[in-house]
Amino acid sequence: MKAKVYHAAHPSFGFKKCEFPKGFTHVADVEIRDLASRKESQIANLQALAFQVTNHIHGNWTTNNMVDGVTVTSKTQKPRSTSVGDVIEIEGKYYEVVSGDFEELPETGIQCG
Repeated sequence: MKAKVYHAAHPSFGFKKCEFPKGFTHVADVEIRDLASRKESQIANLQALAFQVTNHIHGNWTTNNMVDGVTVTSKTQKPRSTSVGDVIEIEGKYYEVVSGDFEELPETGIQCG
């Protein structure tokens, strides 16, 4: 299973409204392996896993072996860490990263933030 990570082109870190998918770039696919062996409680936290592995915590997240298909918007720009206001898609459902949590977006093309 893959989670798709979208970064806001002009991040507001949750301080102003945005419209998804307009103004967002698909920056990475996160491969979530061994899903069948995960407990139900772990499945509920797949957003957190996608968030964690697309952050520069212990190094450049683009080198993480769980991340595929990194999109860079220019030759000199490195992807930033996933942050508040960005969006994660899992199985066709979209989740906005909010402070300390994730909120499901009811559909694409809607206001978030």
